[in-house]
Amino acid sequence: MTDDASLAHLEARQDTERADARRRLEAAEELLAQYRSQIDRIRDDFHQHAARQGVSDDPGFRSGFQRVSEFAEENIRSATRVIREFEEEFRSLTTQHDEERERFLVVLRQQ
Repeated sequence: MTDDASLAHLEARQDTERADARRRLEAAEELLAQYRSQIDRIRDDFHQHAARQGVSDDPGFRSGFQRVSEFAEENIRSATRVIREFEEEFRSLTTQHDEERERFLVVLRQQ
């Protein structure tokens, strides 16, 4: 394999790895946005229904509604942490690729 072909192969592999990592990150962000939107809609609908039934001010309802809201918010915080981890992995992957490419070029120059 020629040096140019080897470099092209390295860069193609790195491009594929970065694209896969980017897709995973974007999919996670999209799923979180969908979850957040659905949870907000469900909470709003449920609260409106409770108001129509005259129970929205009931302490039992308010307590239960608060617990469900807190649970949903914790899920959102947890998913946000995972997305941050994906972002960090992507940055690390990019750094690793840059270093790998530089090492490859150093070896080529030495030949």
